[in-house]
Amino acid sequence: MGAEDPFELLDRLVGDAVEDAVNRAAETVATIARADHPYTDRSGALTASIEALPAVRTDGGAIGGVVAGEHYASFVE
Repeated sequence: MGAEDPFELLDRLVGDAVEDAVNRAAETVATIARADHPYTDRSGALTASIEALPAVRTDGGAIGGVVAGEHYASFVE
């Protein structure tokens, strides 16, 4: 078996690190959003539905996000 091309290895390692950083950042944002929000969550369901989305690699790095999964979330904002 041949060794992996150094540039491919570097590209993979950097991509893994970027993806990991985006995942950590999204989880941090979700944690803050669950802890501190401007609405009154009477049932707790809306706050509990806030979660980080998994990072998706792109040609330019990675993208991530945070979503509130309750169907009425967009109306509360």
